Amino acid sequence: MKELISKDNPIVKEIARLKQKKYRDLTGMYVLEGRNLVGEVLNSGQPPVYLLIQQERLEQYQDLIARNTDLPWYATDARVMKQLSDTESPQGILAVMPKPVYNLEKLAKPGGLLVVLDQVSDPGNMGTIIRTCWAFGVDAVLLTKGSADPFNPKVVRSSMGGILKVPVLEDVTPDKLEELKVKGYRLMATAADKAVPVYEADLNGSVAVVIGSEARGLSPRVAARCDATVTIPCQPEVDSLNAAVACGIILGHSWHCRFYRDSFV
Repeated sequence: MKELISKDNPIVKEIARLKQKKYRDLTGMYVLEGRNLVGEVLNSGQPPVYLLIQQERLEQYQDLIARNTDLPWYATDARVMKQLSDTESPQGILAVMPKPVYNLEKLAKPGGLLVVLDQVSDPGNMGTIIRTCWAFGVDAVLLTKGSADPFNPKVVRSSMGGILKVPVLEDVTPDKLEELKVKGYRLMATAADKAVPVYEADLNGSVAVVIGSEARGLSPRVAARCDATVTIPCQPEVDSLNAAVACGIILGHSWHCRFYRDSFV
């Protein structure tokens, strides 16, 4: 196993820069930290660029190394790991992965389910939504301009491996949403009132669930392209739900519609 124990090593510098979005965009790479996320990397079949383990913890992670001896493992020290980590208490293991490239034309398929996030800027919400999309079989997550960076470390952690499983496309324009409609997708947005209760909505077929930003809701250009709006019935004194919670409720109902059709009313 090669060693990376100098802060001046070019690879160390390269990984450290990935904390910044501009370098993630420039290099096409991002970081996943911790045993669980690195375990998801190793199970995904996607080749990592680098795998780093703190020397003092080699025995702790020996099982992962032994099952993946052909991968690019590097040993580092606590000082360098602290430099590279985005967490207060690093677990001593991280993976650097290439950012995947997806084609919306291939992801949009008959009977498909998509989620559109319109300027959802909170990283924790976005990561939770990506994980929820993984749980409920969403084909892809589409982000409009102004949304959080899906490869932000906070998003990656909150997705709990979902970022490796669910295709995420950035900077999707309203015109692209119009193309989805041409392909037969119904765009269904969330609304606080004057909408069909979600439990009365049929989410079978080609559907794109559209979730607006936490602060402003849907932008006018995206709202104008939506075919219907759904609301989530709840206590009248509660005027809105967290974006991730709302998305989870809608996707749970979608799962019911798609896999328990006989009981759908």
